[in-house]
Amino acid sequence: MAIRKLQVPSSSTIGTPEGSDVVLSFYNDIDKFASQTRELLEGDFTETAGIVIEEADDKDYPILRNIPFPIEITSVATKSSAGTCTVTVKIGSTALGGTANSVSSTEQIQTHTSSNTGVVGDDVKATISSNSSAEMVEIFITYQRLLFV
Repeated sequence: MAIRKLQVPSSSTIGTPEGSDVVLSFYNDIDKFASQTRELLEGDFTETAGIVIEEADDKDYPILRNIPFPIEITSVATKSSAGTCTVTVKIGSTALGGTANSVSSTEQIQTHTSSNTGVVGDDVKATISSNSSAEMVEIFITYQRLLFV
């Protein structure tokens, strides 16, 4: 979206026959600018957060603590340098809907469309289970949030 500088009509133009067209155009420009600004501020913003665990254990690992805005987690990406494990991402104590990530040396991305929203104050954590000597476990969540709340 290109935003251009608004030109205020001069007082000498307003008094001419074409002055009313200039004023109308100016007010239409203001309306268009306000509409575009509102669309921008009401839009979603996508961010990624993650952790890397050197030597994984079967336990919870915090990713985000006390989130300051509502979020919707859309995907979880995982990979390890060695070994395998299962990663279940949770908001509070609720697992994201869909499939947990089976972690190995091949990157895996799971999308989530249910039980994937968090509110202000929630914690997001990764629970590792079925660990078999997993090392350098990378866990990254992608989430959307409003630009302004």
